[in-house]
Amino acid sequence: MGKTVPLTQRIKLLKLAARQNMWIIEEDYESEFRYKHRPIPALKGLDTFGKVIHIGYFNRTIFSVLRIGYMVLPTVEMAQHITMIKAMTDRQDGIIDHAILTKFIVEGHFLRHLRRMRLIYKKLQTKLISLLKKHFGNEIRITSTDAGMHIIVWFLNAKHPENIPQLAKEIGMVIYAVD
Repeated sequence: MGKTVPLTQRIKLLKLAARQNMWIIEEDYESEFRYKHRPIPALKGLDTFGKVIHIGYFNRTIFSVLRIGYMVLPTVEMAQHITMIKAMTDRQDGIIDHAILTKFIVEGHFLRHLRRMRLIYKKLQTKLISLLKKHFGNEIRITSTDAGMHIIVWFLNAKHPENIPQLAKEIGMVIYAVD
């Protein structure tokens, strides 16, 4: 259950990393699905010190079994080292998958897909929240986020909270209890 770090804090973090000669590894998890406000720039986009390694994955945005990730590295030398390490440790590259994904991005399909999915996920989130409020009323408190594909539901007066995941499963929902 993360949250978006405000811009002022991001800048402070970047300055601290520069002063302390530290690396920041940024995973920009589900920022593509931001619903209420314009996205806050990724740390990598704000980094003038060369201290951020940005990583991401396409399985959250395109297809859940697409196991292709990426890294945006601060220097060419670092990219060469990472490429060499990957070549020595991982011989399972999906060359065809990479070629198809590259074409999908270059031809603009990826951005169109993100825009379409952002609208769909926002509608689904709104509908889910509406249904939860309708069925549970004051028995729950909902914390929705303005980004991502998840919400947090606090069951305030649940008599048997250990049964909630099983009940949800029976109606086709997947939920995880947070203690």
